Amino acid sequence: VYESAWLANNVMAVWPKSENQAICGFVALLLETADLKSSGVISGQVQPQITRTSLGPLVCLLPPLVEQKRIVDVVSSVDAYIVALQQQADTARTARNAVLHELLSAGGDNWTETTLGEICNITKGTSPTEKTPPGEYPLVVTAQSRRSSSDYQFDQPAVCIPMVSSTGHGHASLKR
Repeated sequence: VYESAWLANNVMAVWPKSENQAICGFVALLLETADLKSSGVISGQVQPQITRTSLGPLVCLLPPLVEQKRIVDVVSSVDAYIVALQQQADTARTARNAVLHELLSAGGDNWTETTLGEICNITKGTSPTEKTPPGEYPLVVTAQSRRSSSDYQFDQPAVCIPMVSSTGHGHASLKR
């Protein structure tokens, strides 16, 4: 929700026609929870889009203003809690990474220098995602959605590393 803004030509703004009918924060929650695809608001397969013409007829339940405000306040409290938890998680992750760096870079008695290739098997995946028959084993892919496979390439604990960007931003990462 923005108080004021200029819109690029690929952005749409929705705000209440009257303060006596709807609260903007409530409208935002309505749009967040609406199933825009099955309600026909989103059209197009290759490049899905929303138009003013398709968004206007979207049916929604509108409680009285007092209830709208209560709902917005409750959800805002939950959102604030989520932000606080994320900040705690970020702080803990930073501390963990500092400890990990300290533990693994300091060395110690009886530590030896070697290469990953000397101590590990390294293999590349062989299955095209779409052609792999589903089964009881996880199929490790770079996308967030997971699938399964009827076969496996290894049968012991292994670290799986993306060979290409899993985020679409040009970097492979183990942080998924």
